[in-house]
Amino acid sequence: AEGGRLQTIADAPGAAESGSWNAKDEIVFAANLGEATRVKKVSANGGTPVPFDALRVAFGPVWLTSGQRFLYVELTKENKAELRLASVDGQSSDFVADLPRRTREFAYGGGILFLNRNDALVAQHLDDASGKLVGSATTIAPVAGNPKDWFAVSSDGDRVVAFVRQAPDETGQPGDPVARLIWTDRQGNTTGTLGDPGRYWTMQVSPDGSSAVVNPGWDLWWVRPDGRHTRLTAAAPAVSSVG
Repeated sequence: AEGGRLQTIADAPGAAESGSWNAKDEIVFAANLGEATRVKKVSANGGTPVPFDALRVAFGPVWLTSGQRFLYVELTKENKAELRLASVDGQSSDFVADLPRRTREFAYGGGILFLNRNDALVAQHLDDASGKLVGSATTIAPVAGNPKDWFAVSSDGDRVVAFVRQAPDETGQPGDPVARLIWTDRQGNTTGTLGDPGRYWTMQVSPDGSSAVVNPGWDLWWVRPDGRHTRLTAAAPAVSSVG
């Protein structure tokens, strides 16, 4: 399917950030407004976004598989960043992990949480019912993202596609140098490639785990394994996708 026309869902003033869409057609998102940055929820059918003020300065929300809770990043009063798990109504949350770089340096897919730890990208199971990390973290690749903390990792739970550095001190700008999207399994074994080499900024794996939406610039592209790639936007002033 080639998809339909773009639909305006709600106003979202502020700098581009990210959002997440669950099976109940609820979208949580956040746009950068400094100290006024809040996670908000809105129906996918449109409406007025509801801010979750109880979560304070928060961004980067991602629904868990169940759609009952979501992960997000909170900037604390001590100017630290924490990865937390919030209730569906945004009134309470639980601590999951520290994020030393104070950025959205995490990804989630198919019950697996991905984080940078000790100069490596690791994966660990996140129990949907308890909201707790289970078992030991598994190292699957070098540290993800460039030195400016552009964390580009996406997974359907079985396979992972990620933009990783060759070395922890590698320098460059977002999407630079030219990178190759590589599929890996949970053990870190390379299982294939996707698309052509490019300067990829962000990515989101499709629900069936076979393709991805990426933005090698200002526009979003649907990259498919058969080489048929579709441009989804034209000169869009945003660099994030809703997964």
